Amino acid sequence: MKKLLPALSVMLLTACGDADYVAKVDGTTIDKAQFVHYLESKGVPTDSLQGKDELLKDYATSIALEQQIEQQGELDVEKINASVANYRRNQIINEYFQRVIDSKVTEDAVENYFHNNSEKFEDVRVQVAHILKRTNRGMTEDEIEQARAAIYAVYNKLETGEPFELLAQTASDDSISGKRGGDLGWLKKGAISPSFSKIAFELDEGSYSAPIETEYGFHIVKVITAPKVVKKSLKDVRGEIRHTLKANAKRVELDRLLSNADIDINQDGLQ
Repeated sequence: MKKLLPALSVMLLTACGDADYVAKVDGTTIDKAQFVHYLESKGVPTDSLQGKDELLKDYATSIALEQQIEQQGELDVEKINASVANYRRNQIINEYFQRVIDSKVTEDAVENYFHNNSEKFEDVRVQVAHILKRTNRGMTEDEIEQARAAIYAVYNKLETGEPFELLAQTASDDSISGKRGGDLGWLKKGAISPSFSKIAFELDEGSYSAPIETEYGFHIVKVITAPKVVKKSLKDVRGEIRHTLKANAKRVELDRLLSNADIDINQDGLQ
């Protein structure tokens, strides 16, 4: 290395006045375009090459080291070349598709998709409350029966006219919704569990169910507000739409490119 650097420095200084190249390393020419690409890969401005002598020296030195190390014969250069080629291939693919996506997935495209597919961003939701007597897999049969008896005791109180909201506050094992009179908010179909959802969407507004069982325990379900269509805002679904448009743009371009390719897999060659 001590022999390389002085000679390299002289070559860099004398080469800078030649328009054909900017440096030579053991006879290997580094032209201006190569150096510019090197600078671009490091994020260095390339509007002018003046004052970039040290960067050029670093670049040329790295090439000199590469050549000298390869000559040592200590490394599997073919394996390294394969890794570099694979990295280059992936870089080309990724950068190309990113450019395609950036050109296709604009804010206008997002807004158009939202307005042209409004039905995809609508949910039927129902405002529901419940009273819960919780069970879990670790309970004994007697404990589960006690929970069942407790929910029916609450149901009997409802049947005699006690307010649902008050019983939710005092008797429900769901302390969070209990503080709100059992209100779970607006739920879409399938929420909580299939059996819970089925009851919630069948009940009339203001009515409550007989006790039902889910994996969470025993519930009494009440519909506060009947089901209605709730439309999501563009703000809520912008990320989802961008994801969809990106996937679509990539798939279309991938199909277009591969339609021009002739790929022949020879299984016999793998034997």
